[in-house]
Amino acid sequence: AEFEKHKAEDGMCSQSRLPEKLAIMGKIEDGNRTYEDMMEFLEKGKLKSGLYQNISEAWQQFDDLWKKNQCINNLCFKKDLKEDVMSVCESIVFRYQSLLQKEVLKWKDRVGQFNFEHLLCVQQTKLCNQTVFHKYEADEDEEL
Repeated sequence: AEFEKHKAEDGMCSQSRLPEKLAIMGKIEDGNRTYEDMMEFLEKGKLKSGLYQNISEAWQQFDDLWKKNQCINNLCFKKDLKEDVMSVCESIVFRYQSLLQKEVLKWKDRVGQFNFEHLLCVQQTKLCNQTVFHKYEADEDEEL
């Protein structure tokens, strides 16, 4: 029953927490693959190829690639990527649920301040070299 709570519509692995459309940036071989929100990707100007006159033209091109599950350079689009991300999230939460509970019970401050990203992504699964969303002091030390 506890495991099912994170699958709820407002749970930590819910689809509502993800962008409308995701893309994968980077190559597996490089170990630098990240998930990107397609709209955020375009708005931040990460695409500086000069091939598009405006964001809506680029969005249309990317939307067509997304519908066809295609890649251009190091950017891949996949329609069911959200389901993949949710599945990985659910697996990690299931695998580490007792550790999560233990760490939260030990935590003295607000639970929202606990760095779950560092615990799960960096320490436990080793899927990340450092945190991305929640800066962690040890990450800054490792960069030096």
